[in-house]
Amino acid sequence: MSGDTAKSIRGEVPVEVCGRQLTIAPTFRAIEAIEVRLGVGIPQLLARCISGDMRIRDMTVIVHEGIKGAGYHGRNGTAELLKFEEIGEDVLEHVGIYATAVGKFLGNALGGTDQKKDLAPTLPTPGL
Repeated sequence: MSGDTAKSIRGEVPVEVCGRQLTIAPTFRAIEAIEVRLGVGIPQLLARCISGDMRIRDMTVIVHEGIKGAGYHGRNGTAELLKFEEIGEDVLEHVGIYATAVGKFLGNALGGTDQKKDLAPTLPTPGL
């Protein structure tokens, strides 16, 4: 399996953040951190994104945690490549681009990648 295929199966989304081409990944840790920081679940965040009610802070938290979920490491050996405030300013400046990337990230977090579905084993439905 190629690296690009593996990334696609994991639901990673490429996005330019503060002039750097990075990836945001819907890992368990990233999803859990997003839900804790925002106080709502991924399905509710996706509904906000679809309805156009996504806040700048919501998108910034998702991108910030998604970067960490993708395994980027930066300043002082921490998982924080960019400061939260830096990402927020960039989100504010390029809101349309981030809205698209965040929508893909949230859909992928809920199992929405086509390749993930194609490669998932078909399991029998209990009780049928």
